[in-house]
Amino acid sequence: MNKNIGYKKWLALSAAEREALTRSWNPYEGDGGAILREAFSRFQKEFGKPEGLINAHCGLYHGGALIIGVTVRRGSRLCVPKYFEGFPVVKMVGEEANGKA
Repeated sequence: MNKNIGYKKWLALSAAEREALTRSWNPYEGDGGAILREAFSRFQKEFGKPEGLINAHCGLYHGGALIIGVTVRRGSRLCVPKYFEGFPVVKMVGEEANGKA
């Protein structure tokens, strides 16, 4: 499978095909980055900035996994999906820059 597919083609893949493709990527060399950034842009449009959300970002996680990350206030009941358009969504608890939890 071509590692440099477009986003429409990415969305058309089955979950198994997406998984196989992501296993072929080397994210440390930028593989999958454009697709992740498009997914993140769509995630932001869909979810906006709901109450409890401190920050949302995309990038590399442990072991080279490409993720969409969301940081929420401690005690927030913000619900986010476990996956968004093929990428894991990792929810973390943090504090805002002014020290508010």
